[in-house]
Amino acid sequence: IFLPDGSGVDIIKPIRSARDGTPIIMVSGQSDVEEVVRAMKDGANDYIKKPFRGEELLLKIEMVLEATQAKWELADLRTKVRAEEEYKLLFSLSDRMNKVQAIVDQVANTDISLLITGESGTGKELVAKALHKASDRAKEPFIKVNCSALPRELLESELFGFEKGAFTGAHRRKYGRFEIAQNGTIFLDEISEMHTDLQSKLLHVLQEKQFYRIGGEREVKVNCRILTATNRNLEDMVEQGRFRRDLFYRINVVTVAIPPLRERKEDIPLLIDYFLSRYAEMYNRDSVRISPRLMEQFLEYPWPGNVRELENNIKRFIILGNEAQILAEFERKRRNGALPEILDLEEDPPFPVERPSRQPVAARRKGNGENDIPVHEKATLKEV
Repeated sequence: IFLPDGSGVDIIKPIRSARDGTPIIMVSGQSDVEEVVRAMKDGANDYIKKPFRGEELLLKIEMVLEATQAKWELADLRTKVRAEEEYKLLFSLSDRMNKVQAIVDQVANTDISLLITGESGTGKELVAKALHKASDRAKEPFIKVNCSALPRELLESELFGFEKGAFTGAHRRKYGRFEIAQNGTIFLDEISEMHTDLQSKLLHVLQEKQFYRIGGEREVKVNCRILTATNRNLEDMVEQGRFRRDLFYRINVVTVAIPPLRERKEDIPLLIDYFLSRYAEMYNRDSVRISPRLMEQFLEYPWPGNVRELENNIKRFIILGNEAQILAEFERKRRNGALPEILDLEEDPPFPVERPSRQPVAARRKGNGENDIPVHEKATLKEV
């Protein structure tokens, strides 16, 4: 703890900021209780006083590692449980979503390319993750790339990586997302926004299963499944010359269209129930209630932002606890069509909201025959 130029306690927080999961054992020849308590508060896992025997230190290390491993396993389990809840919710709703799942089940263990279409907020990424989890690649990485989030040059290096010295500032080799996704799945969201030059490189990856890093002279072999998604009409973009026709056919072997929330309003009560439970737990709210009047507004509203907008409204309701404000915003939207302002949801208010006992989210899937795949009129299965 005590160093010639300061206190070892002072470096605990920087270590925690850089590597939160790293176990820390403080060692000191002093018995300053206040310093020990401060070290533990700042994030130290344990403390040992000098002099000590080697066996004593090894025992401390073993105990700290076991506790850290248990913490990691618990966090991993919570992540898996949450993913399972979202998966079950996604496909335990309306018949239209059950038909989407039928296609997911049919193609999950193949490596054919799949295009997921739907408006923003409908759950395209959740469908992509469901495909990955149901596939033989489930234990390998699932890598998402938003093609609209980066300019052309940055997106190219993000996807394909670069060699040291490829351009100014390239001080070391960088592995691209395709390499990171090796043996797993790469999900290219908003594929419609990809520059035509990069479309050519993506087509080469799909055809040849290999690519060049920027500045590279040797092709890199890649083995990953490619899933794509868009909220635009790619066929129209092909006709307008804004998207490569040959790439469209390559990524569109199978198309899954996610219906907007306004076309499956029977899903809204179950989604509300799920989000109420999730965010009440997240924000430590003991009880939450949606009044019949607010539920009626939720059912009547067209939800242009789809499930994401519904989720945000439930989150705001949980945090603010002000149903009157949400009802007033619905009234304002009816008058002028304006959407509610986006609020800063980082801080919790000091007051609770109420929730009566609720029925658990129930799976309402209908059984299909083993070979019976009911195809939604927009979710088509195409063999090219």
